[in-house]
Amino acid sequence: RLTLDCIFIRHLIGITIDKAHLCHAWRDFRPKVDGLFRLRSWFSVPLMVMSATMTPYVRAYVYSSLHLPGHIHLIHRPIDRPKIYLSVKTIQHSLSTFQDLDFLIP
Repeated sequence: RLTLDCIFIRHLIGITIDKAHLCHAWRDFRPKVDGLFRLRSWFSVPLMVMSATMTPYVRAYVYSSLHLPGHIHLIHRPIDRPKIYLSVKTIQHSLSTFQDLDFLIP
């Protein structure tokens, strides 16, 4: 319906698809998700496709599904984030004080 809305189309400045790896992973489970890739053919605006965990195989699937040209701008960053970690701590103070979260803000 939005594809027919002139006001929407006039104000649309770009399309972002986050977690694009799910379009491949869910293509059989939720076929409509794969239809997101059709947005590129409906609107002539910049398209940003993002994923933190896209393997080379899935990236090739996304490129093919979007009919991307070979000269796209790819930003690839490693997923290793040494300052991010999981931590489990025993709660020692009243929950209403949030004191046990003090370590999060140096």
